[in-house]
Amino acid sequence: MATVTSFAGVNANTKRPDEAFWVVDYLLGEECQRSILYTFMTSGQAVPTLEGLMTKGKAVSTGFEGKNGKPKGKMPDNLYEQFCTVRDSISFADFATPLDREFEQLYLDLREPSQKSRESIIHDAYMRMSMELAES
Repeated sequence: MATVTSFAGVNANTKRPDEAFWVVDYLLGEECQRSILYTFMTSGQAVPTLEGLMTKGKAVSTGFEGKNGKPKGKMPDNLYEQFCTVRDSISFADFATPLDREFEQLYLDLREPSQKSRESIIHDAYMRMSMELAES
């Protein structure tokens, strides 16, 4: 299973469909997925899935390129082969929602020492989730 945390789409009612599709094509294309923009957008929590990226010949940005500006993110061949095996065996996807992120944060908040009671931490998370549902 893969958890999809970001995706792109074009509203059927957009007034500028050609431009909207151009943006989506760019974001999902090789140039963007190798760039620091992709690293920034995914907050270091995703890897590009285009075939061949993160290899010796097609490194991706890590956000720490240094003076020459060349992408440094690549995998050794044996790890890339394992990555491809895992990627190619994905049989379904779960689309993460703001509620998923809230549950993840609640888990982290409950593990950290706090002045607040567990009940208060859970209540606060519940209130944020209720607001998310009311806005959807």
